[in-house]
Amino acid sequence: MKINLSINGLPNDQDLSQFIERECQHRIHKYFADAVSANVKISKENRLFKTTLTVNEGTGLNKKFSGEAQAENPYASFLLALDRASKQLRRFKNKLKSHHSDHKAA
Repeated sequence: MKINLSINGLPNDQDLSQFIERECQHRIHKYFADAVSANVKISKENRLFKTTLTVNEGTGLNKKFSGEAQAENPYASFLLALDRASKQLRRFKNKLKSHHSDHKAA
């Protein structure tokens, strides 16, 4: 999976970049092993860090999932946004599973 990371208003933090890549790989791969890409944008607005996360799940349906969050540090902001996107991914995967199981039963 390709992860595009954009961090504005912060010095280049290798630990943050590695943390984001590791968490995205782990959480997104949990629901969709063939996910195509994730775009992560972190910016500092006043005293808060805002994270926008967009995931293309790779099923061919061209569905995109996103999460946005603000927090006092970039790690917390990213984790909140990832939680929101993960929740959408989980619900979509469950919907696909239940949809396919209905067809098998018929």
